[in-house]
Amino acid sequence: MRIQGELNTLPALLNAPFSQRQCSAYSIKASRRVERATSSNSGSHVSSEKAWETFTFVELANDFLIRCENHFALVRSKDAKIIIQPDTVHDESSYSKDRGGFLTEDENTKRKQTLAALSVSPNQYIGVYGVDVKFEEGVLAHGEQVAVLGRGHWINTDAYQELRILTERGIDKVYEIATDTEQKLFISDSVDVLEQELFGAKSKLS
Repeated sequence: MRIQGELNTLPALLNAPFSQRQCSAYSIKASRRVERATSSNSGSHVSSEKAWETFTFVELANDFLIRCENHFALVRSKDAKIIIQPDTVHDESSYSKDRGGFLTEDENTKRKQTLAALSVSPNQYIGVYGVDVKFEEGVLAHGEQVAVLGRGHWINTDAYQELRILTERGIDKVYEIATDTEQKLFISDSVDVLEQELFGAKSKLS
C-alpha cells in the first residue's frame, strides 16, 4: 500500500548533521575533491580532472505519523529504505571565506561539527588549507509531504503511549505500516522517486 500525506513528528526527534534541523528522518552524503587521471581516446594524452568522491553516507529515521485529511498512519522506520532529495548542497560555491580567500572560522566550525556528527575525523578538512568537502543533506521535517510504500494493519491508539496525543483527540485507530518479511518499507519525499525505486526492485527480482 502507498500512503501519501503530511508528516507529523512524534516526540523522539533527530537533528540533521549539517542544517541542525529537527526532523523525523535525514540522509546526508559527504564528498571530497579529488584529482583523477583521464586519457584521450587514443591513449596518447593523459591529463587530470577534479571530481567529487563520496567518503561517507548516512541515513537515519525515527518513527513518525502521516496525516491524510482526518486519518493517520504510523510509520515504523526500522529497516526502511529512505530516499530523500537533498534540501541543502554545501560545496565550494557556498564556502565561507575571508578576504584572503581562506576558510573562515565559521566555515571550519561548521565542517568540524558536521563531520563529528558523522563519526568522521575532520582534521584534513579544516584549517586554512582544508580539503574541499561537499555536504548533500535531505530532511523530512514536520509539515512536509512524505510518501511511504509497504504493508500494514490497523492498531488501537490507546495501546501505545507514543500515540496518546491522538487518543486525546478522539482518534482511536491508526494504520501502522512497517517492513515485514514479505515487503520492505520505502520512505521518500518524492512519489516519483519512490515508484522508480519500487519498479527497479521488481526488475531485479524478475
